[in-house]
Amino acid sequence: MYLIRLRYVDWEPLHMRFRVRPNSAEYVSKIDALMKKWNSHRNAKQHICACHFKSLLVKEGKESGTVDVWEESMCEVCLHSLLDFFERECSIVKSIEIGYAEEESQGASSSNTDECVLVHDKRVEFEDGHFENVSQFAICRFPVSRQQFDEFERRTGYKATSAGNETCAKKSENNLIMQGQIESASQPMNCISYCDAIAYCTWRLARMPTEAEWLAASIVDERIYDRHRDRHLLRDSTGRLIAAAHKDALQSLGREWTSSEHGLDSAIVRSGPQYVRTQSWRSDANREIIRKDVFDVTLGFRVIIL
Repeated sequence: MYLIRLRYVDWEPLHMRFRVRPNSAEYVSKIDALMKKWNSHRNAKQHICACHFKSLLVKEGKESGTVDVWEESMCEVCLHSLLDFFERECSIVKSIEIGYAEEESQGASSSNTDECVLVHDKRVEFEDGHFENVSQFAICRFPVSRQQFDEFERRTGYKATSAGNETCAKKSENNLIMQGQIESASQPMNCISYCDAIAYCTWRLARMPTEAEWLAASIVDERIYDRHRDRHLLRDSTGRLIAAAHKDALQSLGREWTSSEHGLDSAIVRSGPQYVRTQSWRSDANREIIRKDVFDVTLGFRVIIL
């Protein structure tokens, strides 16, 4: 059995195509059962990596003798564990392909990264106590991805502010390696300046959210939680925030540009999304004023499509 990595590898979820040997019987049900068995094994070995089971979909592939599998929450460590497991447990599989070929990737990525969350009219409270009203809008659940920004550069010839900066490129690569996602086309695009984000939005006929809009989309539960008493409502057994419990939760990026400017040379960056607020929310350092030409490995953006 051998592994084939296709052009675009999305890790959330990871798409795997199992190819079985000729004349294999009941191969879909066998692979389904083995994927569930491997997930049980992985959950019992949580010290290996930080991943844990979220969701699994197994169905017969369009090509004869193939099975398509989508597994959420995977990394390179998980993948090697899975390969070893199938090598031992399943003689009918001859190869596993991960990701999408280029002709498949457009549909796969657009249906995922362009998914929007509708935010209704809302009165937004800021940390300093002032309020702003925002009108209904639809914001992308996912930040702009590497694949999306690469397409923009390829089609227009645009070069990001960080182009040629070895330090930023190395930090970005190391960050991806640590996450086991170095080949993920759906990873958020980072090392992006405010100017880069504006150029992308102009090309795509989109815009970044204002700071008030970003807060309106970021906070999906207006209750104030006690960080200790309500811990079981906020975090799972691994300590991760339970974003999946909120159907309108944005995928977290880290630090995001907003369209709100501060003077001529700077703009507002927000950290999060937070999803919920805890008792210390007014004093948490979730807001920065950053020069528009600054780029950083943790800094990206998301858009509102016009």
